[in-house]
Amino acid sequence: MENPMSVDIVIPSPGESVTEGVISAWLKQDGDWVERDETVLELETDKITVEVPAPASGVLRINTPEGETVQVGAVVGTVDDSAEKPAAAATSQTSEATQHAAASSPSTNGAQSATTTATTQPPTSAEETTRASADGEDVRATPLARKLAQERGVDLTSIPGTGPGGRIREQDVLSHLNKAGQAAAAIAQEAAVAPAPQPAVPRAAFDRSVTRRPMSPLRQRVAQRLVEAQRTAAMLTTFN
Repeated sequence: MENPMSVDIVIPSPGESVTEGVISAWLKQDGDWVERDETVLELETDKITVEVPAPASGVLRINTPEGETVQVGAVVGTVDDSAEKPAAAATSQTSEATQHAAASSPSTNGAQSATTTATTQPPTSAEETTRASADGEDVRATPLARKLAQERGVDLTSIPGTGPGGRIREQDVLSHLNKAGQAAAAIAQEAAVAPAPQPAVPRAAFDRSVTRRPMSPLRQRVAQRLVEAQRTAAMLTTFN
């Protein structure tokens, strides 16, 4: 029996020609507390990736798992806005508000402030700090952005986020890669150094197992366009 106080999470329409998409990631777990307008899932279509926010504040209930193809207008989950906020969430928000107020108010005693900071914060080793920065776990980013950054070897700490609350999105990583590629091309053009001969790659390096994965809607559309172009392109042969 459905809860009359729950609010449906409905798949929005990204555009006129988009009728379906794939749930690429749920950013919250079933039963988690979510705030209104907080991004709860990412929908990947054959054109763009859409971030779907929570329609209300409450407890999240997931009806459709990740990887499923859903139609525009489908209900993939609900938010129970009649549920009470857990004590942990309320305490966390209160602590954040207190820290924000303390940071915004002027300090009257610099030595006392430094002593308090040193007392309240646990010591962190250089190794842990380096590892956290390298892994990018202390940076807010969407799963697609983390996956792309890991595949391309990009440090998320060097990318400014444009998503809600400064979250790094997939488009931010792509823009960073584009800028880095342009800078590398300019440096290579100025240097004008002949590339060093590459050593022969042993045949054993190519003997790797093949893993088949389903293509995303965007890659499917690109593949369809390439096949159509190959079939419809005029074949022309010239002789000198």
